[in-house]
Amino acid sequence: MSYTIKEFYDGETFFEFRKLCSTLFRTGLKELENKEEFIKNFEKEPKDPDSFTLGAFDEERLCAVSKFPCYMVNFDDNKLKMSGVGGVVADFNLPYKGAVKQIFKKGFETMKEKGIMLSHLYPFEQDYYRQYGYEVSCENACWEIPVTAFKKFDDSKFVVFDNSEKMKNEIIDIYNTFSEKRNMSVARDEKYWDNFFDTNKAYTSGKIMFVSYVNGNADGFMLYTVKENEDRPIDIEVSKLYFKTFKGLRGLLSYFPTQIPYADKVYISLPADVDISPVIDSNTGFGKRHASRRIENAGLSRVVDVEGILKIANYKGEGSVTIKIENDLYCPWNNDCFTVSFGKTTTVERGGVPDIELDIKAFTSGIMGRTPVSDLEMFP
Repeated sequence: MSYTIKEFYDGETFFEFRKLCSTLFRTGLKELENKEEFIKNFEKEPKDPDSFTLGAFDEERLCAVSKFPCYMVNFDDNKLKMSGVGGVVADFNLPYKGAVKQIFKKGFETMKEKGIMLSHLYPFEQDYYRQYGYEVSCENACWEIPVTAFKKFDDSKFVVFDNSEKMKNEIIDIYNTFSEKRNMSVARDEKYWDNFFDTNKAYTSGKIMFVSYVNGNADGFMLYTVKENEDRPIDIEVSKLYFKTFKGLRGLLSYFPTQIPYADKVYISLPADVDISPVIDSNTGFGKRHASRRIENAGLSRVVDVEGILKIANYKGEGSVTIKIENDLYCPWNNDCFTVSFGKTTTVERGGVPDIELDIKAFTSGIMGRTPVSDLEMFP
């Protein structure tokens, strides 16, 4: 038995979708108190032509749903449309199994039609989404550092955010420089930044934001909040930290010695490739506090269009390689051999004798830069 899988945009069906969310996620949704008002408000919302919502229907009954919102992300010096995944729900009393699997298959077909080559999500359960071809693509390093471990960097000065247009533009420029070299970082638009600065206004939001200047140039940006510990020193929790150069990073970190009289520890989350251990005293002596670093996953990705992504990826040196993708159950157009010739230009042709055979999870982890090609043998 199979369901009818189709997109829907009407308020009536979205109301039923939100009822499923309330049940499955065990949360009360105040918006469900008034159906007519919900539908009226929903129909006012602007619609993104690249985002879509799919439902599995048994005749007219809505049985399962998944939303696929679209974002612009950075990938190997390109800005690409990327499809996220959210609101994956299914009725407890499905008439037969396989509703979500059918939705995902249709979802990937729709992405391909829209020219979307990548999908990314923050899953509740990694292994569940691995069955659909997703694999960990990004990692963060979560640092816990005693305030006394930081050193002063004399070439920098930090200026507290003052709501000025000048500082807003500097922060946006710092973020764009920081993010454009990191795959799957979101290419923030004007709407995002308007909301960000409105939410984090200087002097009134309770959050501390400042820009670090190196030799007079804006080179780093940080946002943090404090966590009170009753009668003990506060903890500093950094939620945003971006920089243009390593000097900019050192300038940001040299702020923390000013907080030694008040604070105990600093918590910072950074991309795993950013190693700040050279500029902190991470081993402060026998019996003293140590800095620690914990690696955690920052989401799973999935290549939807192997041929398309191979054409725009960056390659080192010159040469050619033939890659065979096999057993991609949800994007069968990827099951083929792809010969990539790279150097001054890149060409991709189907066919050839494979130098390496990969499933879509291993390919995704490799092409995103998380796993070196030499380490791909760790995958099944």
